[in-house]
Amino acid sequence: MPAGGLTQPELVLPSQPRRVETVNFHPCADSILATTSFDSLVIWDLIQAKELFNYDDHEDEVQSVAWQHDGQLLATQSKDCLLRIFDPRTSNKCVMNCESHLGIKDSRVVWINGPDQNRLFTTGFSADRNREITVRDMRNLGTPQIQF
Repeated sequence: MPAGGLTQPELVLPSQPRRVETVNFHPCADSILATTSFDSLVIWDLIQAKELFNYDDHEDEVQSVAWQHDGQLLATQSKDCLLRIFDPRTSNKCVMNCESHLGIKDSRVVWINGPDQNRLFTTGFSADRNREITVRDMRNLGTPQIQF
């Protein structure tokens, strides 16, 4: 880092309609970044300074984003109470979704690492404000494997 600090940005991405809520670098590919701004998910190529993927059909604020450990899939948890799975390599569409935590407080999603990378761990709140922890398998996303 220069003695006076950084004075010039390496790259400036286009401004978003609302403030950026999440920033997640791809776990395997250099210079690929996923960001969310309210109900919009965008994947950027930072080398070419261009948008690779855009999904703006979340019905409410995106609260959490997680890349699968091998970087093939991306999961979002949003305030509209849906867990969504994306395959950004194939299309700008959600490939599967399910109803998740029904509470109004924030919820989070992460992929479970291991030999079976098809499972997701989510936290949130029920409609009656009780804490919920859920493990889901993508092969049957709508039915939690574990929930407490």
